[in-house]
Amino acid sequence: MLTPPSLCFDVNITIKCRSTNEAIATYKSLIVDNIDIPSSLVIDIKTEQENLFLHVKFTRSEARENNINTLINTIDEIMEHITLIRNVISVD
Repeated sequence: MLTPPSLCFDVNITIKCRSTNEAIATYKSLIVDNIDIPSSLVIDIKTEQENLFLHVKFTRSEARENNINTLINTIDEIMEHITLIRNVISVD
């Protein structure tokens, strides 16, 4: 049986917010959603002034569901959440 190659990706995304308050509100909204994360992922979110830093690390494990699509779908979902959060904040 063939063993799949070992894969590891580190993705760093910096999002420039309109203010420090927006960055903090976005951080607080995202951090509560970081539950039930697949074992192949590590997600780290930080803020510094008006910047929101997102670091997602993917390491393929032996589990069938842990493929590169897990990383892509997770980043896509986080970006959708950020868009929604920013839209709600801008309405206030």
